[in-house]
Amino acid sequence: SMGLGDEVIKSLTTVLDKLPNCDTLMLADNRLTDDSLIDLCEKVTHMHSLTHLDISYNKMDESSKIIFEYLINPHCDLKVLVMEHSDIDDFECGDLMDALKVNKSLRSLDLQDNLLGEKEQLNVVLPELLTGGEAVGEMLTVNKYLTELDVSWNSIRGDSAQELAECLESNNTIKTLCMSHNAFGDVPSQVIGDVLSRNKSITHLDMSFNSVSPAAAMVIANAFTKNVTVEFLLLNGNNIGRR
Repeated sequence: SMGLGDEVIKSLTTVLDKLPNCDTLMLADNRLTDDSLIDLCEKVTHMHSLTHLDISYNKMDESSKIIFEYLINPHCDLKVLVMEHSDIDDFECGDLMDALKVNKSLRSLDLQDNLLGEKEQLNVVLPELLTGGEAVGEMLTVNKYLTELDVSWNSIRGDSAQELAECLESNNTIKTLCMSHNAFGDVPSQVIGDVLSRNKSITHLDMSFNSVSPAAAMVIANAFTKNVTVEFLLLNGNNIGRR
């Protein structure tokens, strides 16, 4: 199937306000563009029963800003937001994370397979530039409501990965954290291990396929002399080695 497409979703949008008890809207992979998504997202902001929204694998541009602005609204009731493969770049991620600094409803956010970290090289010459990884880290120091976060299959690496890892020190809410298929590498992964020795909220951590070094794996392992919270840890796809 090639998905429903814009015209069908435009028709759906016209009747959404006649579904007062709709709490879940799943529109992933429907070939949607702003042609239908702008009106759809506007309508979503008035659906106060809606708690779960999945708009993954569509082409979002201006429509994503409507969702970000909605998250700032104190009447926002969204608890789960899934935006996989939605072309969210570092700058858009910054806007989303600013919204989550004030949002009190969202409990689960899925940003798999986006463009976070794409501007890391530019960050070397423009240190003031806020990358997606840095924005996520800053949000985690402020937000006390989000319990599940998935930033897998992005390009979070370098200084941004380290800052994100360091910011976990200030968060005691996140329980499930998926960061697989990024490029944390040695030092940021060691910071993850160091933070784990003191973190008391994370129960599920996925660091698979992240270039975790043998030294970082040893720091993570050593964290469990103190950590009694983590129940599930994934480190597959890393070159941990015989050490």
